Amino acid sequence: MKKIKRANGDGSIWTEIRNGRVYYRGAVTIEVDNNGKAIRKTVGGYDRQTVVKKLREFQVLADKNILIEPSDEVFADYFKHWIFSSKKEKIMPTSFQKYETEYRLRIKNSTLAKIKMKDLKATHLQYHFDDLQKEYPLPTIQKNYRIIKHCLDFAMNHEDIYKNPIASVTIPKRNSKIKKRSMPMTAEQQQKFVSNLKNTSLDNFIYMSLATGGRLAEITALTWEDYTGHSIIINKQYRKSAEIKENGEKTWHREISVPKSDTSIREIPVTDTTIKMLNRQKEITLNLKRDSDHFIDRNLIFPDDKGNYIESKRPTRRVKTICESINLPTFTFHELRHSYATRLYEQGVPVRTIQLLLGHYDIRTTEIYVTVLDDSKKSAVDLLDGII
Repeated sequence: MKKIKRANGDGSIWTEIRNGRVYYRGAVTIEVDNNGKAIRKTVGGYDRQTVVKKLREFQVLADKNILIEPSDEVFADYFKHWIFSSKKEKIMPTSFQKYETEYRLRIKNSTLAKIKMKDLKATHLQYHFDDLQKEYPLPTIQKNYRIIKHCLDFAMNHEDIYKNPIASVTIPKRNSKIKKRSMPMTAEQQQKFVSNLKNTSLDNFIYMSLATGGRLAEITALTWEDYTGHSIIINKQYRKSAEIKENGEKTWHREISVPKSDTSIREIPVTDTTIKMLNRQKEITLNLKRDSDHFIDRNLIFPDDKGNYIESKRPTRRVKTICESINLPTFTFHELRHSYATRLYEQGVPVRTIQLLLGHYDIRTTEIYVTVLDDSKKSAVDLLDGII
């Protein structure tokens, strides 16, 4: 064993021969116990500079009285315990499913899985993300990156790692091309679309989104108690979610829950045309109750033939079918909500009012929804005729 000269703050460094190579060992005093005995922290490695760097980090942490003992738990187990013990009760069930899916598909058997938290380095993470690129698209990799970063931030805040190694990791960025935005229907397209809706629960459901800007889950949950005769009160949503246990067992269940934010609870005035539609819809529901021995009356405004909640895929498929049948672009159900916002904006309704009607927490979200279409731009520019 040979002692070597060190710089101030490097602690004690010595060398050993391991496997025919020089191995560096270092120790630094981190505190003194009640008996005056020095408590020292040791590190080792084949690279002297790495050992020096780690000793200095220990010394800085000791000077600040924040020296921590990192976790011995392997990353996959740590991640699993984090999502089930910390995240599950704080986020929506649908969000938790995304975390659990990342664990099951891209972490549980990954190259990171068996690495101890205390040994986790940027090179391990970089290899993991590089490996994901061979199989998954960029959005999936970016989602995995964000969730792992969130987990490691938690670990650092709870003193289970010294620092977050993901800070030195790079992943591909999105293509610099303009991201495709959700687009509303033009007024002409919307008129054509509406003229092809039939007097059924499903088509009236779709019309309600164009008439109120309601989200699919909000319209699904509407009951006749939410209709005042001149407005619709939105204060709940219908969700299908999974209860996932730590052993991977999954149980699906349906629930009515409050909206994700207080601003989503709102009252939306409806037009005379919408009131007529609702009157027709009430007749449809009465006929279903009368003609079916198996109808369950949940007081829903838009029930299916048996009185159940309309499943989310049905309105989406129906919108697509109508668009294809009349040669319109294939709009999504959510783009009906954009269309509602755009029609209001075209009529001069202030963005702040549209924000309240849509139930957005942040007005910047509303500004994304409000799309000024090409025909509206042309009409606006035409006003300059005779002025310039």
